[in-house]
Amino acid sequence: MPAAYTELFGRISSTAAGATLLFATPITGKYVLRDLVVHNGAASAALVQVLVTTGTVNYYYLSLSALPPGTSQHLELRQALFPGQTLYLNTDKAGVTVTATGYHFDG
Repeated sequence: MPAAYTELFGRISSTAAGATLLFATPITGKYVLRDLVVHNGAASAALVQVLVTTGTVNYYYLSLSALPPGTSQHLELRQALFPGQTLYLNTDKAGVTVTATGYHFDG
């Protein structure tokens, strides 16, 4: 088996309140979500949610009701992402950043 290294799946900063696409799982290959890092760059506490959607069903990987300004949170996972699943950032503030890294296996 070839060596596996983490790679960047996506990094976004919110420009307004609402949901923003972070990563859409491609149809081919196998993907494992490894790390989520969120940072609140807004001037006040922010609602921060990272969720995966499968059709009409949402699963929350991270939900913080009031992340203080200027702070970050790190979540370490080993979560498989299946074809068609999408990761979103949902927040009530501009200036919230989320970074997702993980493993991609061919085949």
